[in-house]
Amino acid sequence: MDRFTGTLEQLRDRVLLSGFYGDWIEIPHGHTFISEGGARLSWYPGSGKVIYQGKKFEAEALKQALGGPLY
Repeated sequence: MDRFTGTLEQLRDRVLLSGFYGDWIEIPHGHTFISEGGARLSWYPGSGKVIYQGKKFEAEALKQALGGPLY
């Protein structure tokens, strides 16, 4: 599991630069990015946890596009 300790804006910029497009939504205690291909990235700023979900190929591609671990 990855962690990200920056700001929401920094994470949004990193996702945008990865070449994935989609929408951000607020969830309890965090934020989720849902790509057009169905990959999801959920971030919980209180703990810094980042969770990738969705179709295995799409979720792994999103993780790799973001450069692996987020710190």
